[in-house]
Amino acid sequence: MSDQKPTWSIMIPTYEGNPEYIRETIRSVLAEDMGPDKMQITLVDNGSVKNDFKALAEEEGKGRVEYYRHPETIKYLDNFNSCIDMARGEYVHLLHDDDTVEPGFYTKVEAAFTLHPEIGYAFTRHKFMNQDGKVFTLSPLEKKQPGILEDWVDVIATKQSIYYASVVVPKSVYLREGSFNNTFNTCAEDWEMWVRLATKYPVYYIPEPLASVRIHSNSMSKSLFQSGALISESRKAIETFSSLLPEEKRSKLSKAAKEHIANVGISYANSFAGSGQTKVAITLAQEAVKTTLSPRVFFKLLETSARIGLSIFRKHSGQFSFGG
Repeated sequence: MSDQKPTWSIMIPTYEGNPEYIRETIRSVLAEDMGPDKMQITLVDNGSVKNDFKALAEEEGKGRVEYYRHPETIKYLDNFNSCIDMARGEYVHLLHDDDTVEPGFYTKVEAAFTLHPEIGYAFTRHKFMNQDGKVFTLSPLEKKQPGILEDWVDVIATKQSIYYASVVVPKSVYLREGSFNNTFNTCAEDWEMWVRLATKYPVYYIPEPLASVRIHSNSMSKSLFQSGALISESRKAIETFSSLLPEEKRSKLSKAAKEHIANVGISYANSFAGSGQTKVAITLAQEAVKTTLSPRVFFKLLETSARIGLSIFRKHSGQFSFGG
C-alpha cells in the first residue's frame, strides 16, 4: 500500500459479500475518483473464502483499489475499526459493500469540511434501493438547506436515521474520540457513535440524496429485525450514550429514545404476527417491553397480543372442534 496521505479514505469492509454488489460499490466510487494523491480506496476483507475479492478489486480497480484481507475472520466491528486504523486520509468514509455513492458526494462533503473545519461529521440525505438497485424511498429530510444542524443531538439521540453510506468523519476526530464501541454484537454501534460525536461537535447536513443504501433479502437489517437484535442492541446504545447527553435533557431524551425503539419493535411485531410469523412477533414484543412499558407501548402491546393470538388460531384452527 502507498504511504501517501490523501484527502480521502474510502474504506469498504466486506465479508462474503455479493460480488456484483461490490462491483457496483467500487464503480460508484471510481466514478468520483479524484486520483491517488487525493483518494485512498481500499476493500477490507474479513477473511472471506467463497470468492476471490483480491481479483475482483484488481479487475474493477485497475490499480486504484487497494485490497487487504484479514488472515482469519474477526468480529465485524473489529473489521470496521481496522478500516479506520488503515485509513490514511483526512476524511474517512466507511462504505458498506452493497451501498453506493451518487455523483458529487465527495466534492460536496469535502466542501462542507472546508467551510466548517470544526464539525465532527457530515452526512447527506440518502436513498433506499432494493436488491435490483431500484429506489423506493428517501431518508427523512432533516433540513431544506445545507448547513450545520441546530440541536442535532436532541434529534439523533431520540431516533437513529443515519446510515454509514451517507456519513463522513475526519480521521482526527476518530483519533480523539475513539473508534466504534466493539461491545456491540450485531448493530447500533453507529447510533452510539453519531450521538457520541454530536455531544461534542457541530454536525453538517447536505439535503441532496448523495448516497444509496441497499435493502435486500440477505442484508443484515432483515436478520436483525427477525432476531430482535435491532431492539436489544438499540436499547444498549441508549444506555451507553445517555450519560453523555446534556444533563438537563438526559432523562427526557432517553425516555423518548426508548419509547421510539419500543414502538418500532411493536410495529414490526404486528407486521410479523399478521404474516403468521408468531415466534418472531413474540420475540420483538418481548424486546419492546424490556425497553419500556409506557402507556402507549402497553396499549400497542394489547393489539399485538391479539394479532399473535389470531395468527396462532389460524395456524392451528384445523385442530379445534366446535360443537356438541
